[in-house]
Amino acid sequence: MNHGPTRAPRWTPTRAAPFWLCWAGVGLAALFLLRSTNWAREGFSSPTGEYLFILIRAAMLWILVTSITLVRAAPSGPATQGRSPA
Repeated sequence: MNHGPTRAPRWTPTRAAPFWLCWAGVGLAALFLLRSTNWAREGFSSPTGEYLFILIRAAMLWILVTSITLVRAAPSGPATQGRSPA
C-alpha cells in the first residue's frame, strides 16, 4: 500500500493530526538528532551556538501549532457535552 506524501503516516492510527504536522514533527526530531551529533567547539553548530536557539524556537512553534490544531480538531457540540472521556 503506497502512503504518498498526501496521506498520514501509518504510525498515526488516530488520524487526529494532519499528515503535514506529523512530517513536521519527524523533521524536527531529525534536527534534534542532528544537533546531538555536533563536534564543533565554536561557531554555528557548537553546543552553545546559534543552531540551538533556532532549534528551540522551531520546537516551540511546532508545539504551538500542534496545540492549536488539536484543539480545533476536538469535537464540540451538544453530542459531546456531558460525556466523560473513556
